[in-house]
Amino acid sequence: MKILVTTFTFFPNKDGVAVASASLCDFLVKSGHKVYVATSRVPGTSSNSRRQGVYIRRFAIYNSRLPESSDLEKSKYLRYLITEDFDLIINQNWDSWTTELFLEVSKKLRAKRILVSHGLSRHIFHFHEKPFWGLGQWFRGLSWSLSFLPRLIRAHDRFVFLFSHFDFKRFLDVGICRLFVPKRIHYIPNSISDLPRSKIRPFFRQHYSPEIQFLLVYVANFCGHKDQIRAIKVFAATAIPHSSLILIGSEKNAYSHLMRREANSLQQYLSHNSQRIHILAGLSRKRVFEILSASDAFLLTAKHEVMPLVLIESMALKKPWISTISGCIDKMEGGLACSTDAQLSDAIRRISKSKKLRRSLVAKGTRAYAKYYSPEAFALRWGKLIEGMFSPQRPKSEFLS
Repeated sequence: MKILVTTFTFFPNKDGVAVASASLCDFLVKSGHKVYVATSRVPGTSSNSRRQGVYIRRFAIYNSRLPESSDLEKSKYLRYLITEDFDLIINQNWDSWTTELFLEVSKKLRAKRILVSHGLSRHIFHFHEKPFWGLGQWFRGLSWSLSFLPRLIRAHDRFVFLFSHFDFKRFLDVGICRLFVPKRIHYIPNSISDLPRSKIRPFFRQHYSPEIQFLLVYVANFCGHKDQIRAIKVFAATAIPHSSLILIGSEKNAYSHLMRREANSLQQYLSHNSQRIHILAGLSRKRVFEILSASDAFLLTAKHEVMPLVLIESMALKKPWISTISGCIDKMEGGLACSTDAQLSDAIRRISKSKKLRRSLVAKGTRAYAKYYSPEAFALRWGKLIEGMFSPQRPKSEFLS
């Protein structure tokens, strides 16, 4: 079968959607399908390439600048959708440029369509201190939601959600589809297909902190959204002797300089408790997994998440996690979800002191990983979904058909 996955981000990017899309492509290739990806072009990449059996077509179109993007590039993308004559198109995200432009030619395509939701956010109000306090952005988001959501629902045959949770924030789309198209909903959590099998270097912990007794790791792009500065403050407040926090991002940037400044401002306090903070960037995926495998726990202090892949990685690597509450995190197994800085610091202390608690959390996370997040569970759910779509019987459309 000829399958296209559309996504605004893909390799060499290392964000959650890029990694999730790569895992999906890996499953599809192993299932014997001919797999294509349409995505944004990033520096160092070509318009056409092939990686691990996937044909990648890149366009100079970007979410944040869709109105200003070249009409020529847009027309190339639309022509690509039509002329390649795919059997199945899997669109990642409601509000990706790839999905939004897909609507313009959806009625001309014979392909069956799946939309994979990574959460809905356009309708959420974010307060800004300066006038007009974020109201303009909020109204534009509501306008987009009212205009595009009904059309997107009509244009797709199935909808994949990461979790069966519903709320009025990132999971509002779950409630909308439950109401209008309940028979077209599938719940398939993310998975990770590139977990390395290599052994951990025995000298690793001593290489970064010779006297380390407790190692905490936070992996995410350096930005205000991921709020690593909060992680630095929370870690310092734990005052755990001979402990280290390693913060890993894809590249150094303006925010990582702010992180370094915050760490330096706390240096006297950290030194008093023999605590250390390391800020690393540009590491290979294999090296990141080596660090994660050598850690005692994962930390996440992001402001907005849906189902963070780093927590799934922690379950796969049999490590407990500590995280802020966002999306469906407080419904996930294997760690402690917290609301305040004090709760985060206390959770880190508890995990550092109690081997019994660590073993209990790891056991829960390991069971959840095997049942919901493993490549095997992922392949089983996606296999059933695709097989069902191409069986002779199809459910009737429920939404404004």
